[in-house]
Amino acid sequence: MIFNKNFFQYQKVNRLDAEYFSPKYDEIIKLMSKYKTDVLINIVDIKKSIELGPGSDSYID
Repeated sequence: MIFNKNFFQYQKVNRLDAEYFSPKYDEIIKLMSKYKTDVLINIVDIKKSIELGPGSDSYID
């Protein structure tokens, strides 16, 4: 598969990897732009979860 992007688009996001500029992501962004978005901290309350595996002793209240 071959696709083209101009150099300005690479500079804008400071990335040069092909995966980031894959056309499938352009389609996803186009579909998502129809909806109102916000940063995660404004949408949900983030709380500490309980880890039942290794490392749970490292957490403090």
